[in-house]
Amino acid sequence: MTTSERSRSMTDSLDETEEILDLALATLRNLEYSFKKMERALSTSKLPTSSTFLAGSTDGVVCSAGALITGSSLTKAIESTRGSGRKLPPLALASDSGEAEETNLDIVRTIRKHMGSPRYIVTLRSSGNSLPMDTDESVFIGTRYMHGSSRIVSKLEDGIRKIGFEPVMDQGEFGGGALVFTLIENFAHESDLIVELTLSQGVVENHDRFLELLLLLGEI
Repeated sequence: MTTSERSRSMTDSLDETEEILDLALATLRNLEYSFKKMERALSTSKLPTSSTFLAGSTDGVVCSAGALITGSSLTKAIESTRGSGRKLPPLALASDSGEAEETNLDIVRTIRKHMGSPRYIVTLRSSGNSLPMDTDESVFIGTRYMHGSSRIVSKLEDGIRKIGFEPVMDQGEFGGGALVFTLIENFAHESDLIVELTLSQGVVENHDRFLELLLLLGEI
């Protein structure tokens, strides 16, 4: 092999090595991006957070583990109801959409501190954008974990229908369950109704209609 041939061979090898290094660096950058996304998701939806209580004028309470997440549609909907001067139920809220155990227990402690034994407890969740368009004004009543007589559940279902939303029985398709399960464990012997409602985006994003739902929940 001549000197010129050896030189070309070394150049080709260096080019191949450079391509391999570029590919490896791109892979590392992709991995770093993926890990950062996972870290953000864990920090916003899996870690326990302390809850906040907003006083109301009824003997039941509405709570949500993910209603204080900045910028979320459910947070905006709840904020829009404050100062309305209407007879709204008390609210126990946190910023943990993952419903971590300690967050759920903190909500229990908050309810105990401010209300003792509420007559009913309703938990709210947002479905996000996971629903087909024909269910965009639906309220999903969770049946996987629920405490209450058929009479009071039927009253809730009828009330949802009367204000123009479509009540749908949810067998657990839309997740959730951890918070309402903890609430049932702690309040079932003293509350008439404990139930989880998953709200479609059409309910959450129309603030006037969301206020109607909240007023209904104050009249159970």
